[in-house]
Amino acid sequence: MYDAIVVLSYKKNLDGSLSAQTRSRVDEGIKLLDSSKAPIVIFSGGNPENYSCSQAESMSRYAISKGVDIRKILLEDKSLDTFGNAFFAKRIIKRHYWKKLLIVSHAYHIQRTKIFFDFIFGRDYTLDYVGIEKNITSKLEGKLLDLFRETFKDIEKGDDAAIQKRMFERHIHYIGKEYLLKN
Repeated sequence: MYDAIVVLSYKKNLDGSLSAQTRSRVDEGIKLLDSSKAPIVIFSGGNPENYSCSQAESMSRYAISKGVDIRKILLEDKSLDTFGNAFFAKRIIKRHYWKKLLIVSHAYHIQRTKIFFDFIFGRDYTLDYVGIEKNITSKLEGKLLDLFRETFKDIEKGDDAAIQKRMFERHIHYIGKEYLLKN
């Protein structure tokens, strides 16, 4: 059994509604929650497009409409991308002293997700991954991994302070956005 399931968002539709990809990820998270893989699900996604609510909040509303008990849901609503999903989810997870997590995304996204989460969480956590809908692909994954490797090449896995410093100094989505660190 895992301490929590972390479900990553995908960008919203132009009208602000959840994309089919995000709904598929949430559906998988619900399935895993219902099969007692973990007692809690964390929906992870901020509001990079400035809609009326975060991706995490929309994911939560969708899950509740599918019958999920609100007491089994936590929101990570500060992240602006996959790297941020890992960074800000870890802040929640550390507060609960959780160590064993199941991460949900699309299969094409799992390699990058795994690299980012393993880097940010370090060796003190057990992380497993579920990749859904194996027929979807993305040509951006390799380029984004190269950019990550260049940006964080001299930082040790799990070094929270160094990762945070570099993230807010050099990561295009987070430069100058230290306000996201406030609870």
